[in-house]
Amino acid sequence: MIDTSGGGENSAVMAARSAFGQLRRYIFDSGLGECRSREQFDGLIEDLKFFRDELGVEVAGLLERVETIKAEFEDHESERADHMHDE
Repeated sequence: MIDTSGGGENSAVMAARSAFGQLRRYIFDSGLGECRSREQFDGLIEDLKFFRDELGVEVAGLLERVETIKAEFEDHESERADHMHDE
C-alpha cells in the first residue's frame, strides 16, 4: 500500500514509478507472452490502468500492445474452434 493522495511526489511513489519502469523494460514482454486466456489479457489491462491511475505512469503504448495481441489471440482461438468443429 502506497499513499498516493499527497500528489505522488513522495519517495514511496517515486520508487514505485521506478519499479514500474523496470517492469516495463525487462518483464512486461514475458508477462504478455504468458497470457493464455481472455481473462488473463483483461487482467493485465486492468493492472495497467490501475498503475496509470494510481502512479501516474504512461501506459498507452502498453495498453495498445496488449489489445493488439489479445485481438490476435481471439482470432486464433476462433480459428482453432472452427478447425475443431470441422474435425
